[in-house]
Amino acid sequence: MQTLSNGDVLLPLNFSLIPKLKGVDPNEKNPVKNYIFDPKHPEFRREIWFLRSRDNGQTWTMTDPKLPAPTVASGRLIETRDGRLIVTGYAYGPCWGRESRDYGKTWGQRFVLPKDCSSEWNIVEAANGTLFSIVRGAGHPPQRTFGSNFSSDGGKTWSKTRSAFVQGKMP
Repeated sequence: MQTLSNGDVLLPLNFSLIPKLKGVDPNEKNPVKNYIFDPKHPEFRREIWFLRSRDNGQTWTMTDPKLPAPTVASGRLIETRDGRLIVTGYAYGPCWGRESRDYGKTWGQRFVLPKDCSSEWNIVEAANGTLFSIVRGAGHPPQRTFGSNFSSDGGKTWSKTRSAFVQGKMP
């Protein structure tokens, strides 16, 4: 959730519909045996929507930005000093980001991190405008070790992922 410079509050939401398998024993508790986790299945949906409040959270509207699916938002929404909003995510491929220049009403083409990033990640903007990312499971052993990247051109290109030598869950 982020309070924007125009006063709006914007919250990215992960919207998912995972179809249930037919003919499964009603006592089966294992989700892998109950549901179809196939992004190519016609009923499978994984999308990012946004909740927006223009009155400090008193009322909310939900919008579907029509981002290509399947996709998942994974990090904190940020507003950079130059007025861009950046939402981060991943799903079935590399880590990506999208930026908006109209307070999240429309979103541009995605940019991607190096190919060894394929999980949750988060970014912050440093005082000099450099973007810093932290990525879970960035391809460095042991499992769930964080990696980091830098971008000095607003997210167009990123440094090679380097290990942070710290393990954890979502950054």
